[in-house]
Amino acid sequence: MPTRFRPYQPKQKLLLPRAGETDAAEDARYGEANRGDEIPKELCRRQSLQAAIQAAKERLEAEQRAIELAIAGNAEWIITGNVRDIAAGELVFDSFRIATPGAWLKEDV
Repeated sequence: MPTRFRPYQPKQKLLLPRAGETDAAEDARYGEANRGDEIPKELCRRQSLQAAIQAAKERLEAEQRAIELAIAGNAEWIITGNVRDIAAGELVFDSFRIATPGAWLKEDV
């Protein structure tokens, strides 16, 4: 082995076993013939891709309408199954709280 590569030998000994473990885990998860970064079949065709984009856009618009109505109606709560996306936005809502139905039922309201 050329001397310029010798400093990397200890790193190779650490990384190669992990690479094999990672490869085996990915094969188990995605199948040996797949890499795991393939485009889902439903998004490979233009028509199905456009339908998926339209559905996502409609979901976002519905969430926006719900927030607008909560603000306009001085709501105390927004009860949704999509807390993560609504609460993770850039806006901060001091006028109402966001919760899943289960979390809301556990609250003392």
